[in-house]
Amino acid sequence: MKVSVLLLLITSICFTLSAQKELKKEYPLLVQCKIGSSEKKKLKTVEIRVYEENKMLSEEVRINPKTYAIELEKDKKYVLEFSKEGFITKRVLFDTQIPVKTKKVYLYEMEIELLKPAEIAQMNDIDLDFPIAIIRYSIEKKGFEHCRYYTHQIQLEELKMMKRKGQIN
Repeated sequence: MKVSVLLLLITSICFTLSAQKELKKEYPLLVQCKIGSSEKKKLKTVEIRVYEENKMLSEEVRINPKTYAIELEKDKKYVLEFSKEGFITKRVLFDTQIPVKTKKVYLYEMEIELLKPAEIAQMNDIDLDFPIAIIRYSIEKKGFEHCRYYTHQIQLEELKMMKRKGQIN
């Protein structure tokens, strides 16, 4: 009897501590994403994976996905990965470090358009492993936005490749 009571007490303490730890987590960023394809047809399924520091946290298959939403915890780095058979996988990196003290929950809205491989023939496989965007907190904007420098560098690399392959002058 004493063992049963002791076991019950230990179990309830563990659950209480676990719940308190969960309550201490801060989720400052709510990401809302519209999902589509270049074919403008409704996608029947899309695989969505969430990574934290290169460790997969979740993987799910969405049926008839139009939108996707997720809350991201403060002071972490996440990658959201969207894939579908026959389409190029897209990744977006989120850095949720906020240099100011705030209790505010920020909203970041984005659109993901999945493309067929033929639509981006100018890119090589190495480029496809990198995120298409990096999202981080901007002190000037007082919110989350994509890193313009990173996006510009990706676009320059694409132009260089297209020139090398003779697709543009």
